[in-house]
Amino acid sequence: MYYDLIVIGSGPAGVEASVKASALGKKVLCVEKDKLGGTCLNFGCIPTKALIKSAELFSEIKKCEKFGISVENLRCDYSKIVERAKEVVVRLGQSLAFTLKKSNVVVEFAHAKILDSNTVLLTYESGETKEVSAEKILITTGSNAVKMKAFDSPKTYTSKEALFFEEMPKNPIILGAGAIGLEFAYLWNSLGANVTVVEMQENILPTGDIGISKKLASYLKKQGISIKTSTKAISLRYEFEKVFLDIEEKGNVTTLESDCLLLAVGVRPDFSDLFDESLKIEQKKSFIKVNKYYETSVKNIYAAGDIIGAPMLAHIASHEASQAVQAMFENKKRFSKKPYPACVYCHPQVASVGVIENEKSNTKSTEVQFFANGKALASGDNEGFVKIIYDIKTNKILGAHIIGPNASELIAECTLAIQKKLTVSELANIIHAHPSLSEVFTSLQTPKH
Repeated sequence: MYYDLIVIGSGPAGVEASVKASALGKKVLCVEKDKLGGTCLNFGCIPTKALIKSAELFSEIKKCEKFGISVENLRCDYSKIVERAKEVVVRLGQSLAFTLKKSNVVVEFAHAKILDSNTVLLTYESGETKEVSAEKILITTGSNAVKMKAFDSPKTYTSKEALFFEEMPKNPIILGAGAIGLEFAYLWNSLGANVTVVEMQENILPTGDIGISKKLASYLKKQGISIKTSTKAISLRYEFEKVFLDIEEKGNVTTLESDCLLLAVGVRPDFSDLFDESLKIEQKKSFIKVNKYYETSVKNIYAAGDIIGAPMLAHIASHEASQAVQAMFENKKRFSKKPYPACVYCHPQVASVGVIENEKSNTKSTEVQFFANGKALASGDNEGFVKIIYDIKTNKILGAHIIGPNASELIAECTLAIQKKLTVSELANIIHAHPSLSEVFTSLQTPKH
């Protein structure tokens, strides 16, 4: 069977590429070795947000008396919370299958091995094999959570396993204070667990805005989460169905006891056993190296998403895959990098786009708080602030960082402002609905020099 494009992997990048190429009139085969939707749908973005929604609702109900509502005997059933998340995944998976079918994309569930620049060997679960050929091949196999042998035990998990626990851990230790670690910390703490987060860097969200990170840490600590920064995990023991983690904090070595350890120390690209030995695909720091058109060192083989490097985000993967298809079948123009948002779905939410403070010497920042925003006050959720980074000479917005209610939605306006090269005053002068959280931007002060 011959195709115009074979896409390997059906995560955000793979689906985007398959649908876009099909819309261009191309005959497309999408190969998936596990489940449609990849990590994002099945073990990442979607199920975590379903779980977090339950945590948010539970937290809101606990505070409902200030809204004039009384609730007695409040409790949560974690198994039902997880069951709902699974149902969300199933429904979206069905929707994804329908989208691919409607787009005339052929889907094969098999392990793919690229034999040459136009040929892929498919191995099915039954052991049966067949070869398929195409003009172009696009690799979108994504990434997997990092595992660490030094901290392996029967009670050590990655986010993939932790998502669907039948019972919630009572006192989990989370190693890593990036987005994944903090989202699980918020989830379990909100539902009653005693959570400890261990981070070796000085701040949580170590690659983000320092002011935002420190403010978020203070909020999470108030919620009851124990956060240990500048702390190194040394070794792990497993005894009596518990884990004992030795940590070094400010020169002192102590031991944390827990019913489980969640490893949230990052992800790594997943393309093991993908290439025939004769194929010499060039790599760069364990990622697949591509040129400005997303083509690898082997002609006709392209790659997009997590496997080509940071930022390893679902929406970036989709964008890169779309550009790769454009480069293959439309025109090979030079793609300019666009501003992209990154979000953390704890409470309060955190969202960022563009440069961070002090990243460039020609920038300054201006902040506005949520505490005076009418919608935030009416909703009983007015913690946090918006920080805008702008160019000193032109006042054009170069970055935005939000901690507060619906930050993951509000950041879209800032992303557009950066992409359209708006100034601080132009953003502030946009008419926003009243009352709305987005009105916070109208309170931005026009810089004066």
